[in-house]
Amino acid sequence: MTTQTTEFFDQLGQRGHEPLLQRANGVIRYDIVDDDGGEESWCVAIDHGHVAVSQEDATCDCRLRAPRPVFEQIASGDVNATAAFLRGEIEAEGEWRLLVLAQRLFRRPEEVQR
Repeated sequence: MTTQTTEFFDQLGQRGHEPLLQRANGVIRYDIVDDDGGEESWCVAIDHGHVAVSQEDATCDCRLRAPRPVFEQIASGDVNATAAFLRGEIEAEGEWRLLVLAQRLFRRPEEVQR
């Protein structure tokens, strides 16, 4: 079954190069948690703007853990990941600079309205 999360990561993997991430280099692991305790993990490798997505278990520089409904709101641009972290809705650990830069992967509210 295709979920909104799967669609997000599939589309992200097809972007190839993100000019806004030219200064970013590292791997982010996203752990998406379901209500029943199930978990789905995605790794996003960023190499000076080039973005690659996989579900392989890779060594990561930082990790974001979020309930599926919250992550889907972040991915759709309805919720800011940094604000969700500050509210305690998601957990994050590792290289903070990379996590902050990764916010650029998500749609911004002005893009959603277009």
